[in-house]
Amino acid sequence: MNNVYTTNCIALRTKMAMKGINTIKELSEKSGVGRDTLSRILNGKLKPSTKIIEKLIYTLEITPDEAGKIFFNQNLHIA
Repeated sequence: MNNVYTTNCIALRTKMAMKGINTIKELSEKSGVGRDTLSRILNGKLKPSTKIIEKLIYTLEITPDEAGKIFFNQNLHIA
């Protein structure tokens, strides 16, 4: 059985709020990641690439432990 990982969108939005970033547009400008891509990530429709994860970690000052919990959240609801 393969492990399925998802992005913890709530935790990612919480990190945005903690950094004073209130909109996808603002996060896009600060991180260099496109708004459409961020929207899809924050709505759980897209798994971010390693490059995008790296940009978000830098922009939101996410620790390695937090990054694991945010970007490699084990999805226990497998269809």
